[in-house]
Amino acid sequence: MSRVSKILLMLTIFVVGIFTIKVNAVRLDKTSVTLKPGQTANIGVYATVEEAQVEVSFPFVYSSYKVPASFNAVSPHLSTGGSNSYTVTLGEHTAGEISIGTVTITALNDAKEAATVTIDGQTITVNIDNPQPQTNTQTNNQTDTQTKPQDDKPVNNEQDEPIDYNLLKSIDSDIVNIKLEKDKFEYEVTITDDIKELDLKPVTIDEKYKATIKTQKIEELKDNEIVINVTDGKISKDYKIKVKIKETDEKDSKDENIKEEPTQEENSGKPYEYKGKIVAVMVAFIVLLGIGFYLLKKKK
Repeated sequence: MSRVSKILLMLTIFVVGIFTIKVNAVRLDKTSVTLKPGQTANIGVYATVEEAQVEVSFPFVYSSYKVPASFNAVSPHLSTGGSNSYTVTLGEHTAGEISIGTVTITALNDAKEAATVTIDGQTITVNIDNPQPQTNTQTNNQTDTQTKPQDDKPVNNEQDEPIDYNLLKSIDSDIVNIKLEKDKFEYEVTITDDIKELDLKPVTIDEKYKATIKTQKIEELKDNEIVINVTDGKISKDYKIKVKIKETDEKDSKDENIKEEPTQEENSGKPYEYKGKIVAVMVAFIVLLGIGFYLLKKKK
């Protein structure tokens, strides 16, 4: 080898020693993460470099397409590459360990199995938090408990406190009278057949509650029943009003026991006869009194 060739070789080695990609160590923030499907994690990447170094390269591989990973340089550095390796062009820096970027790892929605990401020989283990449906590994006693018929009783999670369904304060009406009783939700009213529609006005115990009546028209009622639905947003209760209809000319027992007032025709009978007799007696008495005075005066 000629002297010129030796000199060129030495210069090449010198330049490579200064400017070529040389990494003494790559350090990761973490070497293990746990992700749920759809989650993403970022891990910091650090490199030990010399002050005059201009580039850093490293191999980069991830094991599962369900858990893809990528590298992004942090300012003032720039990164290029992908797939199997990255090259970082260094911006302003000092010698020693510097932050060169982050690894972004994403677990896709259908990711189920653990995966790995390898950077310059260092491996990040990615665990997937995707619990599988539990198998039937219960004991015979537990199985017997599960298969035992349960009572058809409603479960009250609020410390078994009874539910108060009394949501109405009153039911007002100008036609019928309904007096509400506690824990009673069915009532009966009687109307005459000339009433075509009732005027029930439900009054809730709280103005926030909602009371609705589908119809009060007698001809539209199903089974002659008016239903008032009341709800407070959590519970709902129906108040049922049964409507009985009687004919207009019917009289109840109470009406039959009321004595009727005498008519004017009835008053024009015997009382007037008594009145005439009294007048006749008075006239006769006055005549006799006059005759007596006349005779008494004549004797004198």
